[in-house]
Amino acid sequence: MPGTKGVAFRERVNARKWEQRANNVWSKLYGLTTTPNNIVALSTLSLIEGNPKGPGACNYCCPFCISHANDTNERRIEGFPTPIEKIEFYSKIFNKVAFGLPHGMATGIGETTLAEPERLKQVFALWHDMGIISELQTNGSLLTHENLTLWHNNNKGLNTVAISCVSHFDQVNANILSKGRVPYNLAKTVGEARDIGLLVRLCVTMLRGDHGEGVNSPDSLLAFLKFAKEVGAEQVTFREMGKPRMIVEDRAKKVADWIDRHYVNPSFVINVLEGVGATKEASLPWSVRYFYNGLSVVLAECLTPPIDGKVRSAVIRGNGLYDGWDRPMRIA
Repeated sequence: MPGTKGVAFRERVNARKWEQRANNVWSKLYGLTTTPNNIVALSTLSLIEGNPKGPGACNYCCPFCISHANDTNERRIEGFPTPIEKIEFYSKIFNKVAFGLPHGMATGIGETTLAEPERLKQVFALWHDMGIISELQTNGSLLTHENLTLWHNNNKGLNTVAISCVSHFDQVNANILSKGRVPYNLAKTVGEARDIGLLVRLCVTMLRGDHGEGVNSPDSLLAFLKFAKEVGAEQVTFREMGKPRMIVEDRAKKVADWIDRHYVNPSFVINVLEGVGATKEASLPWSVRYFYNGLSVVLAECLTPPIDGKVRSAVIRGNGLYDGWDRPMRIA
């Protein structure tokens, strides 16, 4: 049997190896000098999940979705879905450079919950055991008491459900996000998640519909916050629509044109929150956070580059770890 000193020494050596590997990855990517006192920090580890036959599959057709503007190869990711052992490998690196509370987000270029339910349970359990707070990004339409209970796993799995929407009116969500084909019941979905013990974040894309609908004014903003409080959400995140950077395809131009016609400048959100006495809290480089009426309210940018050595997210895509969403380049 090896002595305890030998075991402790090997553990220290392994920890240094992981730290050096992490530093090498991020310094190579961003050209930043990293030392033990200046390690490039990462906020969120994102994992692309979805239908195992094609990650771009979705039951919605959001007209502003950035995935619609990507090349079709984006929907045929090599090595998808990512093997669990690779998720664990990249998660170990992430744990070495995460700042604040480490978050892992299962998301997609299509609808995340089209993944096999047992697979998502395995991912969330892995992250829980590694001390990573797990979050599911979804349009919410396929959430049920059964799959939420499975993923929550008696508080040993999924922690937070982040539900995308454009309004607190179900018909508005259905009309804009699925051309009226998929029914929406936001209050019921939030209630079921809360009853199981999950935290809920409502992610609102701000826009002005063809008839003025959506969150685009002080009144509609406050109405949404009132709704969120009543149904039991913990956090609301408001985001502006993000346009594709390289408009080289007809489908990219179609998305960009739609965004131009329906765009809402988010700057009014801060004025409204401060006008009603919301308390400003510690913020991140890419977001501003307030506390209002028992809710955490965040105004966030959609796609951001590294700022002051802090990286918003790295993305696990099939066989590789990439540097984000807006200029994906493999880094590990």
